[in-house]
Amino acid sequence: MVTPCSSMTDTDGGRCNAVNKISFLLYQTDNGLGGSYTCSTGTMVCRNGGADDSGTLTQGSIRGSHLRFSIIVPADVSSCDFRGTITAPNHAEGLYECVEGGGLVDQGQWQIEREAPKKEAQK
Repeated sequence: MVTPCSSMTDTDGGRCNAVNKISFLLYQTDNGLGGSYTCSTGTMVCRNGGADDSGTLTQGSIRGSHLRFSIIVPADVSSCDFRGTITAPNHAEGLYECVEGGGLVDQGQWQIEREAPKKEAQK
């Protein structure tokens, strides 16, 4: 969710309190975290009119219960940093900031739930 609402963060068509559904595929590597993301419409289309609906993690780490990762949004080459805490085995939450050309373009809160494992078909 885009918060707090201000003229600095409301530069992309009135995104105050906008919620997008972002799916992350995260995996641990020898160097930290890797993965990708996809963005779909929640209460509003993704930034840049939906032109930024997928991308990859540029870096990430897990230290204890602290989680941090970054993405590049290809449509405008902005960088978004996600910082948070793992609060339960299948849940994490935190804050994010996106910058472009040295300026803040989006910030807010995020929460993530691990998708339940898919059951194998019974024979």
